[in-house]
Amino acid sequence: FPAQYGGRTSAVIDVATKDGNSRRTTGSVTLGTLTSSAFIESPLGKKVTFYLAARASYYDLLLKDQRDNFKEAEKELKPITNSEYTGFSFFDVNSKIRWSIDATSSLALTFFLGNDYQHVYEQDIINYGSLKNDRHKNDYTIKNKGVSLTYAKSFGQLFWRNTVSVSKYDTKDVCIDEDNVGYDNYSKNRTKTITEINDATLQSRLEYNVERHKIKGGVELNRYSYNPGLEYTQF
Repeated sequence: FPAQYGGRTSAVIDVATKDGNSRRTTGSVTLGTLTSSAFIESPLGKKVTFYLAARASYYDLLLKDQRDNFKEAEKELKPITNSEYTGFSFFDVNSKIRWSIDATSSLALTFFLGNDYQHVYEQDIINYGSLKNDRHKNDYTIKNKGVSLTYAKSFGQLFWRNTVSVSKYDTKDVCIDEDNVGYDNYSKNRTKTITEINDATLQSRLEYNVERHKIKGGVELNRYSYNPGLEYTQF
């Protein structure tokens, strides 16, 4: 990868966000059997534009009865009719506001938020010698969020771009194991594992265009903090 990606050797995605419509308000809605999305863009005065896009799934709604059955049984510590339930859902939102300061400079604020959820509920009823009713519950969540502020300036063939951004990626895995549900020797074990990656970046880039060629340069400062996994156990 080129030097502008900070010496990375893999997992590079270069995403360029669009600007909102500066002439009129437009939008769209897409409906699907499991996911839907919506988009709107519009001018805000003469020099400011924005867009907002969102997407979500509702797969869990198709299994609402199973999920409610598990939750009710969990409160009352009673056996569950269905022996397994697996659910999944996600949503994400991204937005951008851009201010055209003049003909050669602009300021843009970009935001992104995304969440993914997975739920697994299982129950085993075993009969040998004594009754045993074991239950396992697992909730897994992945969250992404980021915001950036970019100032861009053009000096003829020279283009200058400055960006300040922060982002956070975290996962949370909650496991609950219950033994002998509904009996005197009932026991419960709850484990939560959290992983985080935080990033703060200050970047300044110059690009000079000479006919069909480009000369690029810049500087970038990063601060990373990484939590490989904190585990909490409660009995």
